[in-house]
Amino acid sequence: MENNFTKHDICRALLPVLRMTRALRDLKDLEYHVDTEEVHAVFRGGYTKKINVACDSGLAMIKDIMNNIEL
Repeated sequence: MENNFTKHDICRALLPVLRMTRALRDLKDLEYHVDTEEVHAVFRGGYTKKINVACDSGLAMIKDIMNNIEL
């Protein structure tokens, strides 16, 4: 089975799961920026955390987001 999901697709799928947690219920968006290869974790209130996902596989990107998203 071929996997044709993009980093953008993974961010869209991961966002609602993270919002289900008490720690990340204020997470507003996970924006993937292809030009900088960063994910911007945007929280209600305006805080944004930038996460470098350059050269990451899908799983590595999820791990990077999880390791770096904590406030």
